[in-house]
Amino acid sequence: YDASTSENVINNELQAMFEKQIGVIDNKLLVGQSLYQRKTKFIEIGSGSVVVPEVYNVANRQGELTGSESNSIRRKWGYYADYTGSWKDMIYLNASFRYDGTSVFYKEGRDVSLYQFPYYGATLSGIITDLFPTLKSNVLSFAKLRVGYNKNGSDNIGPYNLDPIYPVGTNYPYGSNVGYTVGGTLPDGKLRPEMVSTFEVGGEFQLFKNRISLDLTSYWSTTTDGLLTVRIPNTTGFQNLLLNIGKSKNWGYEADLKAQLVRGRKFEADLNIRYSYNDNKVVELYSGVDQFAYGGYSYASTYVVKDQRYPFLKTTDYVRDATTGLRVVNKTTGYPVLATSSLVDMGGTLPRHMIGLGSKLSYGNFNLTFNFEYRGGNKIFNQIGRDMTFTGSGKWTDQRTPFIMTNSGYDDGTGKIVPNTTVYVAEAEYSYWVDYYRQVASNFVTPGWFIKLRDINLSYNFPSNLVGKTKIFSAANLGLYGRNLFTIVDKNNFYTDPEFSYTTGNGIGINNSLQTPPVRQFGVNLNLTF
Repeated sequence: YDASTSENVINNELQAMFEKQIGVIDNKLLVGQSLYQRKTKFIEIGSGSVVVPEVYNVANRQGELTGSESNSIRRKWGYYADYTGSWKDMIYLNASFRYDGTSVFYKEGRDVSLYQFPYYGATLSGIITDLFPTLKSNVLSFAKLRVGYNKNGSDNIGPYNLDPIYPVGTNYPYGSNVGYTVGGTLPDGKLRPEMVSTFEVGGEFQLFKNRISLDLTSYWSTTTDGLLTVRIPNTTGFQNLLLNIGKSKNWGYEADLKAQLVRGRKFEADLNIRYSYNDNKVVELYSGVDQFAYGGYSYASTYVVKDQRYPFLKTTDYVRDATTGLRVVNKTTGYPVLATSSLVDMGGTLPRHMIGLGSKLSYGNFNLTFNFEYRGGNKIFNQIGRDMTFTGSGKWTDQRTPFIMTNSGYDDGTGKIVPNTTVYVAEAEYSYWVDYYRQVASNFVTPGWFIKLRDINLSYNFPSNLVGKTKIFSAANLGLYGRNLFTIVDKNNFYTDPEFSYTTGNGIGINNSLQTPPVRQFGVNLNLTF
């Protein structure tokens, strides 16, 4: 087997800067033109068998050669202007405008608005404590407020995605025979760039003679024509559909607090606390469609659903009595009745809340830093739990004698669901777990929150007079570090780290046994400065 990859990138920028002071206003204007082009080529060739052992040459083979080639070129061009103005170094205005074009949306005959697009933004800020000096005190040292609006365009699809792709079939060409197959993704005929509009307000504050700093931000954004690849029935001849999904909204707020807790002759302590809240909602979807499956399994998948958060998790579930909430079982066998008509809503898979806690402690030449993080407000599906149920290795399967399902009920013959206190499952050794419990994916849905010690570092700076005696080094530092030393998860999560997913992007919230387990790291650093 042999392969070759080449890449050629052209990145050209032409800029002109203008500066002019008009009275008490400083003005700066940057105008420019940019061109970016990326060209790639990949060639591979090989054979499944060699004649002379350890002679790795494609001529030394039996049978047909295998091989493939892929070529791509992507180009993006644009014109832009950026203005910055300041009034007495107290009020600042920044405004920008850009007009871009992209080759990934270009095709002969397409309307120019589908591959060239403008975007722009402006931010206004003011140092309040300079504008109104009387606000300064022993408590408030500095205050700055800002407000901004931005509209950004994105061409986040790969080259040659405007038309269906027909790749060479597996094991073709074979001799003089050729074969092509249908690609897996069908692109919508009206694909266009994604647009995101964001409005933001915030403030920066310094308190107690700059010992405490606080940064607050609140934002609201709207995405139109969001680009997404979604699942469609295989009866269409394709597995996926690439399209613009309509409109979604995203909002949240952030706070970042830094504090100098102690400043002594030898001892110093700093603290940093960060909090962010983020949520979203799908407002509009493709015309006439209320939801799209994004990825996962037939029994547990993430969806894009109108009027819901995204990604949104749905799974198979028990039939539950609407009045009592009891899980319905068969009156004779005691086995649960499974809901088969549709998947059931479980919740959003994107964490709403994120909290970070970090600190730096110094004593003499010793330094200790650490960072904790919390994420929560989401649900995850653990495929590994389903796998462990099948093999019987999950602790929850250790009940192998007949039992009555908790929180269950059955139809008493009149259509009324009554609590089950007498009907045992018919066979608890295998059938209940594999044929029923495992088929209910909601059994393996857990809260996705976690607390992690992201990292901890202890270091020592050798005294300069000691290092200087070496006549070689000017500074030396020895450190110990650890990564992901412990993780706390929900009591019902017996499975894995909630941060792990079987894919990225909108597919988050589903994990399986194919991921590498989370890694705990320890190490030693020695830094020497010459």
